[in-house]
Amino acid sequence: SQPFGQILLWGTAIGLFCFAVWRVIEATLNPAKNKTLKRIGHFISGLIHVGLSFSAVKIVTASQSGSESSKQGVTAEILAKPWGAWLIGIIGVIFFAVAVVQFLRGWKKKFRDKMTYSTMSSKEKSIADIVGIAGFSSMAVVFSLVGWFLLQSAITHDSSEVGGLGKALAELASKPFGSVMVWLTALGLFCYGIYCGFVAKYFNLKG
Repeated sequence: SQPFGQILLWGTAIGLFCFAVWRVIEATLNPAKNKTLKRIGHFISGLIHVGLSFSAVKIVTASQSGSESSKQGVTAEILAKPWGAWLIGIIGVIFFAVAVVQFLRGWKKKFRDKMTYSTMSSKEKSIADIVGIAGFSSMAVVFSLVGWFLLQSAITHDSSEVGGLGKALAELASKPFGSVMVWLTALGLFCYGIYCGFVAKYFNLKG
C-alpha cells in the first residue's frame, strides 16, 4: 500500500529476474567456460532467483497467499512420506548454509570477483561495494528465515510453517522494530538488484 515500498519491491523483482536470466545463460551457453559442476550450480542459482523474483512480484500484486498455499500443499505431500521430514530438514539446513555463504560473500566483498574492477571508476567501485554488502546481507536474512521455516516444518510436521519471501518479511515485521527491519531488508534486496546490474555491465569472464 506504500508507493515507495512497491517501487523497492518492483526494483528488487526486476534485478533478481535479470540476474536469474544471466545465471541461466552462464549455465547453458557457458561464456566463462566453467566446468559442469559449476554450471549446474549456476542453473540452480538461476531457479532460486526466479522464485524470489516472482515472490516479490506477488507481494506487490497482493497475491502472495495463493503462492504460500501452494508451497504448503507440496510440503504437506512430502511430509506425508516416511522420509519427508528428513528431506525438508535437509533442505532447511541447505538454506541456512546458503545464508552463511551469502553473508560472508557480502562482508568479505567476495562479490567483487564477478566484476572487472579495473575497468570501473572509483565512484562505481564505491557504489558496487555498498550495494554488494547490503544486498548479500539481505539475501542472507531471507535465506536464513526460509531455512528456519523449513526446519520448523520438519520438526513439527506442520506444512503451515513453510513460507517464502513474503512470510520472511512478515516474520521480520512481527518482531520489535519489525517495520524498520522490513524496510532495511527490502532496501537491501533492492541494492542486490543494483549489484546485479553492475555484474551485467562489468561481468568478469574469469570469475
